[in-house]
Amino acid sequence: MAKHISEQFDVELESTNRIFLEMGGLVEGQLRDAFAAYIQSNLELATQVVEREASVNRFEVDLNGRIANVIARRQPAAGDLRLLVVFLKNTTDLERIGDESKRIARLTISQPSYSELPVVHDDLTALGDIVTSHLGRALNCFVRRDSDAAQNLINADKRVDNLYKTILDNSSQGMTSDSESVDEFLTVIWIARALERIGDHAKNLAENVIYLVTGEFVTHTRN
Repeated sequence: MAKHISEQFDVELESTNRIFLEMGGLVEGQLRDAFAAYIQSNLELATQVVEREASVNRFEVDLNGRIANVIARRQPAAGDLRLLVVFLKNTTDLERIGDESKRIARLTISQPSYSELPVVHDDLTALGDIVTSHLGRALNCFVRRDSDAAQNLINADKRVDNLYKTILDNSSQGMTSDSESVDEFLTVIWIARALERIGDHAKNLAENVIYLVTGEFVTHTRN
């Protein structure tokens, strides 16, 4: 970040950046643990994810308050204002990823034994791995202010959408052919839906990097 005449302004921006990255690390861990808990039927880990979600919410409240305070007192312009806007937008996306991770954990708790359903297992595992990777990549794009890598990540979201559709189709067919596994297939659908939404939020983070670097809004303007 560029230095300012007011050293205190620099301190405030650096502090906000540090806290945002701490929140990002927490949310990344939440997602990783939530999906691992589901695949491993690990109720203890799932419970920890649910309990830690309150920390994600506290980060959001703290960051929003800090950012509003900086905007009100410093009246930033140009790049500084863009940065603060991106902090606000990104914080919202991270909080929602935390919500979806908690949803996955709660589904794990409600269905304490995960059974591998061959027709969807590989695709669901791939979806979880890809979405987790996308979140980490999006946060790295922000740290590096790398708009090219952010655009690559946006393009890669198509694979998330395709896997999600495949899981929905195969789950529907599975419920038709295996009526005893309907509840398990429904849980798979809800897990996949949560992962697809997290993928969308990771894509939002990448779009915000492009806005931060170039000033260009790319939401709804690129395929």
